[in-house]
Amino acid sequence: MRKAEEVELNQEKSHLIRFLFCFFGVWSACLDERMVAPIAFWLDFC
Repeated sequence: MRKAEEVELNQEKSHLIRFLFCFFGVWSACLDERMVAPIAFWLDFC
């Protein structure tokens, strides 16, 4: 595999991981009203 393709693949993986973190962060915040402050953090993170 060429180096450029490897870098591209790693970038796609990190985007996916970031999306999953945001999704689960927002989802768990919605389940727990006490986690209102972290919602702002998660939206910033996204």
